[in-house]
Amino acid sequence: MDQTLGINKNIAALTLIAWANCIGDLVTGIVSSNNGMYRTAVNATMAAPVHNVLFNLGLIFTVLLARSEERELDFYIYKDISLVGLSFIPITLLIQIFNYEARNKKLCIEFSFVLFFVYVWFLSLTFIDAVTNF
Repeated sequence: MDQTLGINKNIAALTLIAWANCIGDLVTGIVSSNNGMYRTAVNATMAAPVHNVLFNLGLIFTVLLARSEERELDFYIYKDISLVGLSFIPITLLIQIFNYEARNKKLCIEFSFVLFFVYVWFLSLTFIDAVTNF
């Protein structure tokens, strides 16, 4: 896809592919929230990334190893994955934990604005990283 559109593969993975992957979760969360099932929406939203990391990565690496003749894969985290992306995982988790505890276990509209800001910040830094390393 990155060769067809002529964009950096990191940008394609972080925008087009990631957005397409989360549309189902977004629709499910909106429908659940509209039906008054807020806890279901929040739990599904939090569980989806955990599922993606644990199950999908495990399945991907299993398929890669089954197709290759070697029993190990060379995977260098500092070269293959942007450290900008990795740094935002703990930042977002800390913001969520702090907000959840500070607000007496209630979700407020300000929390959504903070998460949108963190997401825009993440995309901006990722675009800068991708453009400078392109």
